[in-house]
Amino acid sequence: QNYVNMKVKDCAEVGFESTLIHLDANTSEQDLLDKIAELNAADGIDGYIVQLPLPKQIDETRVTLAIDPIKDVDGFCPENVGNMVLGGGGFASILTDEVRQKRGYVYGIGSGFSAMASGGPFQVSFKTANENADDALSLTLKLIDDFVESGPTETQLEEARTSILGSFALGTADNSDIIGQLGAIGFYDLPLDYLQWFNQQVQNVTTNDIREAFQRHLVPANLAIISIGPQAPEVKAVGDDLQAGEQGGVVDGEK
Repeated sequence: QNYVNMKVKDCAEVGFESTLIHLDANTSEQDLLDKIAELNAADGIDGYIVQLPLPKQIDETRVTLAIDPIKDVDGFCPENVGNMVLGGGGFASILTDEVRQKRGYVYGIGSGFSAMASGGPFQVSFKTANENADDALSLTLKLIDDFVESGPTETQLEEARTSILGSFALGTADNSDIIGQLGAIGFYDLPLDYLQWFNQQVQNVTTNDIREAFQRHLVPANLAIISIGPQAPEVKAVGDDLQAGEQGGVVDGEK
């Protein structure tokens, strides 16, 4: 209850109008699903959260999947999968392919969401030679803008899905991994069947889900830029034809 009250307080502090809908612990699964359908259809509701865990008579997976992705404020699964495509998937990600592989602007680049009990940041980081800093930053911001606007392709989604499900299995390979997963389940108030639920969510996520989640949670114009080096890089205009970039030289410095 304290955690829920913190969310209500956070909404008030940032100027969001919120309503706490409290249902009795004996509420049936169908009654909750009916309420979710009502919220999905309500024009005056921009988004909502169903706080977990739920009473034992309610199937949490069924309830979670009933939430309209457009109004799913948590959006954790679409963001996770989308970030694998954008910058969290190593050499297969858009940022690594475009900024490092094709142009050689950076030594390494990656992105990620930092999940917290409350809101967490989205971060992109890279290392580059000073003479490439302007181009590296400008192209990175352009790629983020494009991804938020258009989302991933079906092929990119399928590659990310395969990678996530494969690595997720390795994340429960021994007892220490399992203990870590159980600790996360408790800390984030995740459903007890989270390990099964996560796989199902990854299988069900669509390119539209990812695009809508990124547009809802990530505003490129509000990104803060931190630079370490002799001078701050300048953002330059980048053309729409990203395939036309020339291969850069070997990166031997750090910005």
